[in-house]
Amino acid sequence: MEDKVIRLSKFTKVLGIITVVIFMIPTGFLLFTGNIIAALCFFPFVLLGAALLLALSLIHISEPTRH
Repeated sequence: MEDKVIRLSKFTKVLGIITVVIFMIPTGFLLFTGNIIAALCFFPFVLLGAALLLALSLIHISEPTRH
């Protein structure tokens, strides 16, 4: 069971990083070119990826360590 949790946490971390990077690139480019409305369409996905990473880090902090 713990092996599955470790694999899922690695997958979640990678998914969060990929989501933030992939959607931050068009958001930054669109903001740079002045397309604020178009950038707002991509920005919620950046927030979702960041929330995923934040939730994963909070789970790791709140889990007690087993010896």
